[in-house]
Amino acid sequence: MELSIVVGGTLVLLGVLMLIDPVAHLEADRIHLCNALGMTFRTFPVNSPADVWLDGKVLRHVPSGDQKILSLGFAIDPQDAAAVKAQLPAQ
Repeated sequence: MELSIVVGGTLVLLGVLMLIDPVAHLEADRIHLCNALGMTFRTFPVNSPADVWLDGKVLRHVPSGDQKILSLGFAIDPQDAAAVKAQLPAQ
């Protein structure tokens, strides 16, 4: 019983942190992907706005061969997705 409470509390805490902390930080020269605790776990260098493009709901990185950076779908907070889209150049 106690184990279920600890595991449930941990999952609730991580869920709240995912709603509070943004998943992607777009800067002038790089994109940081962060986990629920706010730690950067992946970075993509960006030289110009043309280095990143949106393929439907998938954010792609052109210099690495159109590698998928982030999916702006189910697991992403809609406000975070809108913030990322607002920072991208019009296509």
